[in-house]
Amino acid sequence: MNSAYRIEKDSLLVTALNSIIGYELGAKIAKRAYAEGRSIKDVAAEMTDLPRERLDVLLDPARLTYGGLVSREGNGG
Repeated sequence: MNSAYRIEKDSLLVTALNSIIGYELGAKIAKRAYAEGRSIKDVAAEMTDLPRERLDVLLDPARLTYGGLVSREGNGG
């Protein structure tokens, strides 16, 4: 299993969405992804109204390592 695949399934990744979807829904997404062995992004796409393209930006591990907040448009700042 490659590291990118492991990162996509890490429940900590969902914290990047908490300011947008709330902690409670984020926790439900993380629990379901873990229970089903699926990626956070795939489960979030099913359980929220966020477009897949926006999830791609919001849950990009490389972008998240730079820190700072992500605006509603998915741009840094």
